[in-house]
Amino acid sequence: MIGEYAYLAAIAAVAAVSAALSLEALRHLRTPGAGSFAFLMADLAVMIGAGGGIVASRSPETANFCLDVTVGCSALTGPALLIFAFRFCGGGRRTSQWMAAALFAMPALTLAALAFGGPYDLVFQARDFIQETPRIARVVSRYGPVFHLHTAYSYACILAAMVLLARRAVRSYRMYRRQSIALLLGILAALASNALFLLRVFPPWVNPMPIGFALMGLALSWALFYGRMFEVAAVARGLLIDQMTDGMLVLDAGDRIVDFNPALQAITEIPLDRAIGSAAVGVFRDQARFLARPYGTEAAHEEISMVRQGEERRYDAQVTPLLSHRGRPMGRMIVLRDVSALAHAREELKEQAIRDPLTGLHNRRYFAERMQEELDRARRNQRPVSLIMADVDRFKSINDSYGHAAGDATLQSIAVHLGLFTRRSDVVCRYGGEEFMLLMPEMDLESAARRAEQIRQGFQAIAVRHEGSEVRATISLGVAAFPEHGATADAVLKAVDEALYRAKDCGRNRVAVYSPKR
Repeated sequence: MIGEYAYLAAIAAVAAVSAALSLEALRHLRTPGAGSFAFLMADLAVMIGAGGGIVASRSPETANFCLDVTVGCSALTGPALLIFAFRFCGGGRRTSQWMAAALFAMPALTLAALAFGGPYDLVFQARDFIQETPRIARVVSRYGPVFHLHTAYSYACILAAMVLLARRAVRSYRMYRRQSIALLLGILAALASNALFLLRVFPPWVNPMPIGFALMGLALSWALFYGRMFEVAAVARGLLIDQMTDGMLVLDAGDRIVDFNPALQAITEIPLDRAIGSAAVGVFRDQARFLARPYGTEAAHEEISMVRQGEERRYDAQVTPLLSHRGRPMGRMIVLRDVSALAHAREELKEQAIRDPLTGLHNRRYFAERMQEELDRARRNQRPVSLIMADVDRFKSINDSYGHAAGDATLQSIAVHLGLFTRRSDVVCRYGGEEFMLLMPEMDLESAARRAEQIRQGFQAIAVRHEGSEVRATISLGVAAFPEHGATADAVLKAVDEALYRAKDCGRNRVAVYSPKR
């Protein structure tokens, strides 16, 4: 008795699980194969439930009705499985619709024979209702030509589905191969249960096929929704993608990892095999901001930094949205191309554009940009900014007496000397010819004047040696500050230039602080 109840309970549980899987599939209709999977699992749920109805029947009429339902559903199982395999392996939806119309011709014939066959002359030639126990019944049947035809047809469809999945398993990349193998094992479980039933391994009223079909359904659902990641159609791979030197990452609509190539694993130095189905922001924590940025339906690219083998590398990340045939976003593909050499060259060119080649100091262009930035910051924070403008005294006579090379050495010596008196926040530049400029944020006028005097005295004691000659030079310096001497960059520059002119006019080798003319 306990075994009878356990068997009926198992049948009910298997039917319920199949129905639940069908309903779950309806929530993922965008997933390739989800629609055909939902139909297949609903068909199995009804077939298994009807099979349980035969066992629990108390009358021949009930048992015969449940048998008709079981055979009718089994006629749909093979074609439904083949369509699911076709969609799962990448077949188009429109193609599968035409395929369904053709494949279901035989099931339609079987259903018509069941409905209008009269005295079961085409599907069943005879049926005998047998009450095995007070609670268990079975039907012994002699089959007709349509039944044999539909059985052969169903097995042909199942075999075709297995061939499709086997081909996909052989040709696919490792993540997709696992899903295809799981499907094959599920189908083999269903076929094995059918073989056990035909070999009469169990008591006549025990049919293991529902359990086998349930295992198949679980395998199908795992393959389809494993990690909830197959919301993007499988990427055509092959040698091209696997041998790409650019890293490739495929994300689904929920930004979960669907696929990657070996180059990406080498770039990230992260074991990605176990990351399939995981949220990308959780795996690539350093790139969370980049991955979380919405890109819409247009292709885009962005330059990002990543550390590889302890060295920072620059990558051009090309983001391509993956859209369904209706234009709905289904995920995105990210391709990383190493542009470190290009970025380095670009930075060098940018640095050359703002550097003086002789002294290595920043040039006038860079100074103008930084001065405006510092004045804007000082204005917001109500802080001072001071300027020192220095000029080599009688520089032309140095060139005339010792040559231009000596003059260049003098300018280089001044550049080194100025660097000794600057903070990290200060900006030193060669402003033009023999003129130099110091930009000193958050330094008041009095402190700047003292700093200028230190610079003057220090350079006065330096002797520049060039080709056996000793060149001595002095500098004159003008000092001005924001906001005392002007509210704009032009006003402060004009003030410091006038202060330098006053230092020159008063005898050179001195510091002059700007004071408005009266």
